[in-house]
Amino acid sequence: MILIKYIMKEICKNQLIILILLLLACFCQKSIKVLSLSNNIPIYWIFLYLFLSIPDLGKLIIPFSLFLSVLISCYRLHMHNEILAMYSCAVNKYVLIQSICMYSTVIAILSLINLAYLAPHCEQYKENIFFKMKKNTYFIELIEKKFYLLFDEHLVLFIDNIKNGMLNHVFILKRVQNIDKNVFSIITADQGSIHYNFNDKSQLIILQSGMYYEIHNTQLLCIPRFVTYFNQYRTLVHDKYQFLRDVNKSVKHMNINQLLISSELESYIELNWRLTLFISVFIMPMIALFVMMNIAYGYLSNFLLAVVLYVFFYMLHIMLYTCSVLNYMNIIILMWIINCIYLIILLLMNVWESFRFKCLRIIFIYLLKK
Repeated sequence: MILIKYIMKEICKNQLIILILLLLACFCQKSIKVLSLSNNIPIYWIFLYLFLSIPDLGKLIIPFSLFLSVLISCYRLHMHNEILAMYSCAVNKYVLIQSICMYSTVIAILSLINLAYLAPHCEQYKENIFFKMKKNTYFIELIEKKFYLLFDEHLVLFIDNIKNGMLNHVFILKRVQNIDKNVFSIITADQGSIHYNFNDKSQLIILQSGMYYEIHNTQLLCIPRFVTYFNQYRTLVHDKYQFLRDVNKSVKHMNINQLLISSELESYIELNWRLTLFISVFIMPMIALFVMMNIAYGYLSNFLLAVVLYVFFYMLHIMLYTCSVLNYMNIIILMWIINCIYLIILLLMNVWESFRFKCLRIIFIYLLKK
């Protein structure tokens, strides 16, 4: 029992170091993404966004950090001759297997809570925070002679001149919704302004003294057709409620209970992806252990082989998870084929050492008889 605690302590210590380093690297990437929006974002929004990103990052980082910690721990035990000392004291490999299984069970429980409930809820809140940051940065520093792509890429805004808070010589191109997706409207105005509606949390652009055109891109020649003059024109540029409705429809924000009762094929893929992440907490550390113990090419080559197996496993799953060409049911079947292949690899590695010794024993007996 003391030996098991010692091995688990080594793995835990290495995993914490790896986990912190990976999180810091991911935080740098997330910070660049957020700061690229504007320099006027409140600092507490940035820290809140990074904090809410931890559960989503943990879905991949936790299995990877556990995998690397097992590899590093096995390498360290080998370099200090501790594995040789265990074998000399009649301690077999099953003590290592038992230690990693017990530790993986603890990590798997934490990972399951994160995958099932924590990450989906935090991802939804994080998207809302990111939306607020984007909404606040669009019109804090309006730049002249720049095209703004707004309202989920359905509206293009161009301002020729800004003076005393007023927009002069404004051009808008927007898709006409709820009528025909092939109809676009062009609005030009001499002046305009941006207004924020505190009741429904939306933003409006109000134009004065302009002209309204329409373009039907189904025609052979897309020539703007004049419709009318106007004294005042209002158009929505941000609708927070519509955004929240779209966000809530994402399967990434559904907890495990919602995925189980959902009848959409996209939900089945998300469910199987989370199950794959969960079982990888058990499969990949054990593969790392058996690769380091059983394949006698040297620890450095074994280390590289284990990393290649891990990268290949997740590359295949990520490609399937993000693939939109295959049928949904085919994606699920291929996911579990890959899981079964790696499970077979794990079982073969488990019996490889005893099988190798049996083969050597049979060959030795055969040579003695001759």
